Amino acid sequence: MTVEGPAVELRDVLTAVTMLASDMGELKAAIAASKPALEQTQLNKDLLAALVGQVNELAETLEGIKRRDSSEPKPRPWCWTTMTYAERAERLAELADWVTEVLYLRPEVPLAVPICWSFHPDIVDDLSALYCGWQTAYLWSGGRATDALDYLTRALPAVLRRISSQHKACASNHQPPSRVRDDSRAVAARVQQFQQLAAQE
Repeated sequence: MTVEGPAVELRDVLTAVTMLASDMGELKAAIAASKPALEQTQLNKDLLAALVGQVNELAETLEGIKRRDSSEPKPRPWCWTTMTYAERAERLAELADWVTEVLYLRPEVPLAVPICWSFHPDIVDDLSALYCGWQTAYLWSGGRATDALDYLTRALPAVLRRISSQHKACASNHQPPSRVRDDSRAVAARVQQFQQLAAQE
C-alpha cells in the first residue's frame, strides 16, 4: 500500500505534467498564431504615431500660414475709376517703373505693348492686373511657385495677346481710344417698359 501510494501519486503527477505540457503546447501554438496579429498591432501603433506626428506638423504649418497671411495682406488689384487724379498719377508712375524695370526685360513685351500704353485705359487696367499678379507671385510672403507659374504661363501671355490684338494700329502711330459707348438711353427705355408692365400687374 505504501508502495502503491507513491506510484499513484507519481502517476497523477505525470498525468498532470503531461496535461500541462499539452496545455503549454497549445498555448505556445496560440501565441505563435497570434504573433502576426500582435506584430500588425504594433505596426498599426507605429503608423498611427507617425500619422499623428504628420498631422501635428501640418497643423503647425497651417498655423504659420494663417499668421503670415494675416500679418501681410495679399496684393489687391487697383480700381482706376475710384481713384482721385493724384492717386492716378502716383499709381501710374509706379506702374510705369515696373513696366520699364521688370516687364520690358522679357523680349516679347516691348513688341506687344505700344509706347502710348499709358493713354489707353484698357491697357493700363490690364497691366495693373498683371502687376498685381507679379507682386503676388514674387513679392508677397504668401506667394508660392504655382503663383509664379500662373503669372508666367497664363496671365502674362493672355494680357500680351489681348494688347497686341486690340492695339495693332498703335504700333506705328498712336490711335486715341474711342469714346466709351453710352447705352443709357436704350437701357432707360427698357427700364421704363418694365416699370409700365409692373404697374399693370
